[in-house]
Amino acid sequence: MFATVPFWLVGFDTIPQGAEEASESVSPKTIGILILISITAAVVFYILLIISTAMIGNWQSLSGADLLTAEAFELAFGSDLLVKAILFAIIVGLLTSWNGFFLAGSRVLFALGRGKILGAKFGETHEKFGTPYNAVLFIGVVTFAASLLGRGAMIAFVDVGSFCIAAAFLGVSFSFLKLKRSFPDLHRPYKTPGGKWMGYISIAGSILVLLAITVPGSPAALKWPLEWGILIGLIILGIILWIISKKSRSRIDDEERDYLILEKFK
Repeated sequence: MFATVPFWLVGFDTIPQGAEEASESVSPKTIGILILISITAAVVFYILLIISTAMIGNWQSLSGADLLTAEAFELAFGSDLLVKAILFAIIVGLLTSWNGFFLAGSRVLFALGRGKILGAKFGETHEKFGTPYNAVLFIGVVTFAASLLGRGAMIAFVDVGSFCIAAAFLGVSFSFLKLKRSFPDLHRPYKTPGGKWMGYISIAGSILVLLAITVPGSPAALKWPLEWGILIGLIILGIILWIISKKSRSRIDDEERDYLILEKFK
């Protein structure tokens, strides 16, 4: 369970990825506070879910259940209607997760296309609606196809997704420390509690999760061949896209690319 924590808490990263489309009345400080609120809400929700499920019945009667929460509520209330309501809530929860991945993925792909890091087509916006339609359509097709692969694939995506998310957390943590060193006087609407130490703690936590997922013999290690195959396939796909986009990247210099991605940040 520890190794999949990044996957269950990852919804907060959708906020900064969609921040560009927020109203001008929403300040950067507000966005930072909303991220903390979303993380806190997720942690509290999962804690209450675990406690409430554990209090309903003894663990022996629930250990073999396919859907633990639904089984626990059936034992507690004896209502088939309530169980169906729980299952409906679970489905809605899955849809909200997929919607978050869809939004975040399309915006990241749009930023990569706009910065000419990947195909420039992904960085184009619709003439009428101003939306990154190529990125939206691509991510939409991928997420829809993934949702049809069944329960086994879902579990694999959670495990592989946790690795990718932890790797992204590690990169962000290093970037956080790099920004503090390179731009010490930069205006920061939201200041991270703990300063640099928070970055070091984040790096340690990310590495710990990555080790739990990759070290052979670990209870949370990726399974061969399915999960390792998905991860290796994603890495190969990334390398191929990087090679194909070499010509696109060479059209602009680093300074222009920084502006296209970050605008007036520098």
